[in-house]
Amino acid sequence: PDDLWLVGEQGQEVNLIYHFDGRTWADVKVGGNAGLFAVRGRGTKDIWATGELSLVHYDGVAWKSVLNRSQLRNTDYLSSVWPSSSTDVWVAGEELFHSDGINLTPVTNVQGNPTSASQHLWGVDPEDVWLAGRTLYHSAGSHSAAAWLRASQGPLSFVHQIVATSPFDLWAIGGDDASRNGDPKGIYHWNGTTWIEQPMPTLAKGKIYAFDSIWGTSPRDVWVTAVADGGSSIQDVLFRFDGSAWSQVSAGIVGEVPRFGKLWGRSASDLWL
Repeated sequence: PDDLWLVGEQGQEVNLIYHFDGRTWADVKVGGNAGLFAVRGRGTKDIWATGELSLVHYDGVAWKSVLNRSQLRNTDYLSSVWPSSSTDVWVAGEELFHSDGINLTPVTNVQGNPTSASQHLWGVDPEDVWLAGRTLYHSAGSHSAAAWLRASQGPLSFVHQIVATSPFDLWAIGGDDASRNGDPKGIYHWNGTTWIEQPMPTLAKGKIYAFDSIWGTSPRDVWVTAVADGGSSIQDVLFRFDGSAWSQVSAGIVGEVPRFGKLWGRSASDLWL
């Protein structure tokens, strides 16, 4: 891989963006006055990042803000972004927004309460996009005209993260705590009919305390990171589902294992923590 983007925040620094060209990481200077939380791309010339009072876009030449703060209304942060194209971008925060690449518009055609703590976006194609949070939504249609309908979320009071390969293959981490700040305690799979909690393997030491992140591209290749409480120590662990069962996977890290945090990849052999 020679084109990887990483965003975040550190102390009082703002809008931290780094780029990996296959050999080294470079600090990309971008203006702004708040940290970034998420980044997604649709090619080398169409990268989007969101954060606190921030929505920025990279066109292959430079990063530019695509946000007038007055457009945010009741939202002071944007936690997730999903671009289907440079003119069809969904953005989530306390509300759901759509961007045509120039304007950011609040979405009103959301069934129920559209300001219900949106947390994470995932799309399979322009007409198959999911929005997770206190309520799980599924888009019907594309672009700003899409209607967002409530989807079954089974025992999950709050869905923290999702990945989907089709409307009949959805994976989620979440729990019965309806707060965004609650810990996601379980992994669940939607098969088009029902949600099934996933049995996880027993750890050699300690037990799983909470799940951090989930990623996958097919029903036979799903990954999650979790925090394990060993009593005297806390460590992060990595699991993979191969289509039949979950198994713990070594991250190949020598020495103290750091907090994994986010998880992303392109295939089973190209995974980033």
